[in-house]
Amino acid sequence: MMRASRDLPHGRTEGAPSVPTTAPVMPAITACRAAIKAVWPQDLQWGAQIVLERENRSENPKAKSKKNADGSYDYGCMQVNDKAHFGSKGWTTLEQIFDPVFNARIGLAIYQERGNWSPWYSVCPLKGKEILRCH
Repeated sequence: MMRASRDLPHGRTEGAPSVPTTAPVMPAITACRAAIKAVWPQDLQWGAQIVLERENRSENPKAKSKKNADGSYDYGCMQVNDKAHFGSKGWTTLEQIFDPVFNARIGLAIYQERGNWSPWYSVCPLKGKEILRCH
């Protein structure tokens, strides 16, 4: 005797194999992490990701810091400071700095100018163990 199939949730029927109707959710790489991977040399990517985690905190490409003591702000993935860098390195509009790849390029240019991580204070504490080369 043949069994009648019965409708179940998600378009399945009883007795039919369970086949997902949607792709499984995979952890997404953030736009900021993808930009770091695309722009920064492989041997410096871990440091750029520490900057992202400690300075940006939310991994939000449109992140804007609270007002700094000098009245400036830090923007985007790498938290680039407007007072120090707006008008240089090709940064001429606010919209540009929120582009993750553009922001990562400016971050790399800043690192290359200094030769260390000193522009990012949260990874270069004045006291305590130094995580990255800061001087």
